[in-house]
Amino acid sequence: FDLTESYGQDFYLPRVKWLPDNSLVIQIQNRPQTEVKLVRLFPQDGTSKSILVEKSSPHAWVNLHNMFTPLKKAECFIWASERTGYQHLFLYSYDGALVRQLTEGEWMVEDIKSVDEAAGVVYFVGTKDSWLERHLYAVPLAGGEAR
Repeated sequence: FDLTESYGQDFYLPRVKWLPDNSLVIQIQNRPQTEVKLVRLFPQDGTSKSILVEKSSPHAWVNLHNMFTPLKKAECFIWASERTGYQHLFLYSYDGALVRQLTEGEWMVEDIKSVDEAAGVVYFVGTKDSWLERHLYAVPLAGGEAR
């Protein structure tokens, strides 16, 4: 795979995650750290597909995280983004289409702890009640209020 197509020779490869179908998703970050691209690689046939691009303003950077979470029973994944000014969870299909925003508000999601696909619930740590405290919350994959 030629990973230099987007950013030339000067880029970061901060995260790699294998998927159940033996493809993998990589995060490629440009050198100024103002852009992160999710790319799905298919080792079986040597092809790749850009899924998502996260951009910041030229005077800020995109914070890296470990919250790319593929779902096993659906062709979707959970992604965290600070595009609203606060880090929240979003559900995407692998073609890059936003299915729905899972969390929102003037608080931050800090970590995904578990996904119960059978129950349709994402468990995460966040600052919903107070920026001074971290609590475990749950939000439905189908959308709804975090509790």
